[in-house]
Order: sequence, then C-alpha cells, then structure tokens
Amino acid sequence: MKKLTFFNNKGGVGKTTTVVSLASYLTKQFGKKILLIDLDPQSNSTQLIVPEENWTDFYADDAIKHTIMSYFGDMDEGNIALENIEVPIKHYENKYALDIIPGHPNLSIIDDKLSRSWNNMFAKEKDDLRIVNWLNQLRTMFGDYDYIFIDVGPSLGALNRSILLNSDYFFSPMGSDIFSVIGVENIGSWIERWRADYNTALSAFNSGYGEDYMEEFGESML
Repeated sequence: MKKLTFFNNKGGVGKTTTVVSLASYLTKQFGKKILLIDLDPQSNSTQLIVPEENWTDFYADDAIKHTIMSYFGDMDEGNIALENIEVPIKHYENKYALDIIPGHPNLSIIDDKLSRSWNNMFAKEKDDLRIVNWLNQLRTMFGDYDYIFIDVGPSLGALNRSILLNSDYFFSPMGSDIFSVIGVENIGSWIERWRADYNTALSAFNSGYGEDYMEEFGESML
C-alpha cells in the first residue's frame, strides 16, 4: 500500500478535481482498490462525492456517520491511537466508485496538537514523536488498499507537515502561472527544512533510547 498526498501551497489549481478524478479512473479502469481520505478542512472532496442531501448524516449534531475526526479520537488530549472504525463511505455508494473518509472543518484542532508535538519531539518525547508520525498507523488499519490518496488544504501548517513527511509520494497540481511556480518552490524549501529538523529529532531520540525504538519511526520519506 502506498500513500499519495495531493498538495499545492497555492489554491485554485484543480487539486480536488484531480485527486477525485484520478482515483476514480484507476479504480474503474484498472481495478485498483483506493481509499480517499479528505484531510482538507475545506472538505472539497467530500462535497464533491457526498450529495448535499446527505451532509447532515455526517455533520449534524446528531450525526449518524463518521468523518475523519472520528479516527483521531482523543488525539487532541494526547491519545496517540486512531480509532479503528469502518470506512464511512464505500465504493458502491457513490458514482466515483471510491471508498472515502469524509473531511471535517474541525481538523484545525488536530493541527494545534501536532504543532505542540512537533516542538516537544526535540525533547525526546516518545508519545509526541508517535503523534507526529500518526499517518503510519494507516498501514495497519488500511493495508489491504493498493493506494491511499490524501487530499489536503494549501496550508504549510503542522497537519500537512506530518502528512507530507510520512507520504510515499506527493502530487502537486499546478496552473501555468507564476504563482503556481512560486508555490511549488515554496513546498520544496519547506520540505527540506522539515526533513532536516525531523532527522535531527530522530538522531536525538536514538541517542537517548537506542536503536531498538527506531524501527517504529524510521526516516523521513521525502
């Protein structure tokens, strides 16, 4: 299973259309099993796939179906384990033939927690390092998929940082304009900085706890 994140620091470049269309094409034409996770607080992929008349099932006060927030459980309180619940929307329930975990505007709560954990991991805090690497838990939860496609917002904040550093690849749709080019350059410089900081934290952790713990975290993918 490979994790592909679709991201551009500039909005309005067709990212959501690209991720949904490509995932649907690979599913219908090549029989690939794909899970789409909407980790964009704007939840554009969710709005594209889920009919408006069904939104209250996910977002009303008495909602009966799960969103991405259900998987984080009590991470904002320090719980590092994602809840292992069933995928809320199956491929046979939408015209795109995709399994999808819907997004949620409250993802900003997780962004705050990840920001604190990023700072704390330099103090060799194991729990915070695990929280920064939360995306790796998806390998055991959804390992039967060929690909996990992740749609994220244009932010360079802590949530997207944790996703990009633990993705196998990222795909950056862009327009033919100077602002898209600047956006891509911006992504490259930030990723290099994040990777350097992350590997510094891993080295400090290794010196404090030894190599027995290192397999859990590994090296930065990008």
